[in-house]
Amino acid sequence: MIKYHRMSKYFRYQYILILILIGYSGCSDDLNHERVKTEDCNKDETNFNQTGHTLVSRNIIERGLGHIVYDSYGSESVSTTQPVEQSSESDIDQDIDEPVEPETIPVEVGSDEEEDEDEEDNFQVTETTEITEGVTGTQTVGPSTDTEDDYKEEKPTEIDVGYEIIHPELSTTIFMGFDDKRKFIIMDHRHFYITTDNTTDIKIEFGAKLYEIKQDNKLVWKGKKYKSRPQCVIYKKLTNVFLIIFPNSFFSCKYVNGNWEKRINIIPEIVLYYVNYLGKHEEIDGSNIITEYTQYGSVRKYIKYPTMCTMIEVGHQKLWEKKYIEKYPREVHCYGNKKIVIVFVTWKYIYLNHDGIWKFEKSIKTK
Repeated sequence: MIKYHRMSKYFRYQYILILILIGYSGCSDDLNHERVKTEDCNKDETNFNQTGHTLVSRNIIERGLGHIVYDSYGSESVSTTQPVEQSSESDIDQDIDEPVEPETIPVEVGSDEEEDEDEEDNFQVTETTEITEGVTGTQTVGPSTDTEDDYKEEKPTEIDVGYEIIHPELSTTIFMGFDDKRKFIIMDHRHFYITTDNTTDIKIEFGAKLYEIKQDNKLVWKGKKYKSRPQCVIYKKLTNVFLIIFPNSFFSCKYVNGNWEKRINIIPEIVLYYVNYLGKHEEIDGSNIITEYTQYGSVRKYIKYPTMCTMIEVGHQKLWEKKYIEKYPREVHCYGNKKIVIVFVTWKYIYLNHDGIWKFEKSIKTK
């Protein structure tokens, strides 16, 4: 009995020890499971506090949630979001599965690329309203669908078609000539334009070749078909005289006793010079010279101030060159191919042509 009692006591102790070991093992598993779960929760909570999904830098956490907008090359990055205040309550209540939508605030950045895009947007016109003079209402102009045939110029006016008035002073005057296709036409505003209109003169320049001028159905002037075209026509209002200008000559046409009389006037090749910054003579530009043609056959060249003329040539002959004590000339008058007068403030120099050679004749004091 004593032996049986000892063995039962021994088995009881082993049973208790096994129960203790089993209980300890289960408790250890529960503790490990709770620790792992706690770490995962803390990890998720930390990530949620920062971005909601991904781990970002502390710099973005301090500035607030959002995306970064980069400006043009060479400029700083600009955050387009404002800092977002986060509390523990909002962190707990917010659903982790929902993405965070940053509140974007536009920022004006003065870059060249943005200015260029604005200018391009300003020039992109999808529909334009154009008001045509003399037409009631408006016309909508969209993308052009016209073909090249729609822009072909109208055929020139034929000789038997009525002409349009050039100028009130020239209401009975007709200009005729040849167009680019060598077709004889009556000229209109497509073939000439008025460059001068003052109290004394009307200057007309032509795009087509002028061939005839008629006034009151009477022939004023007629050119030659294969000769050079006139540079311009000047009409003298006060005396009813036409001047047809060529490079080296001009015709003066005057109405006398019911007929038009014409006279040709030769223009010598006069070149005016000034001294440039290198101390060399250089030709004065035509924009600094005013040329006037008179009905009496003379040509006057006025030198604009402050241009200083220092030498004058006629053809290839030196006519005059400034000396140290002399003043600068203001005008040069040419009377055909016979006489040239250089006008100063108080003096005039007169030169005459002797068998093709220009010689100084005399000087006249004017003041």
